[in-house]
Amino acid sequence: SVTLSTQYLFSKGNAEYTFPTKVLGPYSSQSHTFDTLQIPSLVDQFIGNTSDGDNNKFQGGRNVMLFAYGQTGSGKTHTMLGTDESLDFTQTQNDDYHHRNESPKFHPGWGIFPRVYVSALEKLKQRQQQQHQHHSYNMLSASAIQFYLGETQDILEPSSQVKIDPDTHEVLGAAMWDMNSIQDLIQFLNAVRTNRQTRSTKMNEGSSRSHAALILYLRRYYNGIPNTDSKG
Repeated sequence: SVTLSTQYLFSKGNAEYTFPTKVLGPYSSQSHTFDTLQIPSLVDQFIGNTSDGDNNKFQGGRNVMLFAYGQTGSGKTHTMLGTDESLDFTQTQNDDYHHRNESPKFHPGWGIFPRVYVSALEKLKQRQQQQHQHHSYNMLSASAIQFYLGETQDILEPSSQVKIDPDTHEVLGAAMWDMNSIQDLIQFLNAVRTNRQTRSTKMNEGSSRSHAALILYLRRYYNGIPNTDSKG
């Protein structure tokens, strides 16, 4: 581990970071990456306890951040989103592993974000059924922003004015899409892929010089009223 000064990042003082102890080779599958990074346990932390507990609030839900860092063309987008083929909803809809009356399964080409979404959606549906929550329900929503040429931009609504609160670091003004199905997920990811600005570089002609952030929100509604939320 190493201690770094974070006064110019997003907090004051120092913070300790532990560097990864696992290196995945270039032929690691999306599934292997997802499991090796212990993403399922992070999903559990993200959704917390959504039962009808005290004050009908989330119990233990936590904000989670997954950060992909690397030089241009190293596979960040591939790791976080997945292959282009896996984001084709027509293909996904007809694949053998996906059936309307069965619980969602991962497309082999999906990256971390769609796997996180489907995992959270599946767990929330199971809890809803097990706990017979008739007066409350959970909603997953997503926003997408990018930092490009020193500006913060909304990927979903390019004309929107987006700001980052200097005190809370909350994203202000970004469009938020409610997502209740795999079809919603695919539409969201394709909108991100289509709208994201890309620029050529010497290393990779199709690479992007912008830095994207996809934000998944979980909100709980009790009798139609929004309650505590967590995001990742």
